[in-house]
Amino acid sequence: MQTSLPSTVAFGVPLTARVVVLLQRDAVEPDRLHVIAPLEPLTQLKATRVSRSSRGDTDVVTYDVTAACLDQRCVAPDGARQLRLPVVRAEVPLRTGSLVSATGRWPRLTVRGRVHASDLARSPLPFRSDLGAPRITYRVAPSRLTAALVAIALGLALIALTLAAIRVARIVRRRGFVELGDLERALALARSSESRSPEDRRRALGLLARVLGARGQGLAPATSTLAWSAPLPSPGSVSSLVEQVEHEVETP
Repeated sequence: MQTSLPSTVAFGVPLTARVVVLLQRDAVEPDRLHVIAPLEPLTQLKATRVSRSSRGDTDVVTYDVTAACLDQRCVAPDGARQLRLPVVRAEVPLRTGSLVSATGRWPRLTVRGRVHASDLARSPLPFRSDLGAPRITYRVAPSRLTAALVAIALGLALIALTLAAIRVARIVRRRGFVELGDLERALALARSSESRSPEDRRRALGLLARVLGARGQGLAPATSTLAWSAPLPSPGSVSSLVEQVEHEVETP
């Protein structure tokens, strides 16, 4: 049995550890070969690759293991540490039925640190890669994009206001809406109060009296009297007064 691996490797750098076992085909059962090849403190990174070949009556079985030193035990204060990996063991049954085994040792492995004391003593510290932030580039300049978005927003707002104005104009035309003056509004409230409570009729008549008084109309005192004197204004009395006002007072 033969073992091999690089003599020196840097911390964290993958390496290939190889075990080669030679089997006398007539004496053993090659398909039942079992190899134990621990690599602590190394860390195995991939599944073990097994390949077979023949040299006459000898079978050659090769085990390749990809590993790396990722453990603190691989690091030494002076930047390099020599490792003695565990013993490799191979077992295979003889055709006679008994079990035969063999052992081997890995070569010594030196693990170097990635940073040396001389590196830490330098100022500024040396780095293999540029640590500066990359230059930022834009397909469209932010200021130009902001101006364009503001212009689009203003345009959309203007379109929304225009559509709203058109909608309102259509509604006004469809409903024949005409803005009422103070007197028309007071008369409408008085007319609608006929179907409500006496208190609502008093308030509606009181509003109508104030509007008539502001216009200097002679019906203002009579309206105020009906609004606030006993008895409570009846629907009929309100209706009669509203008709009188509409008949005698010219509305715009």
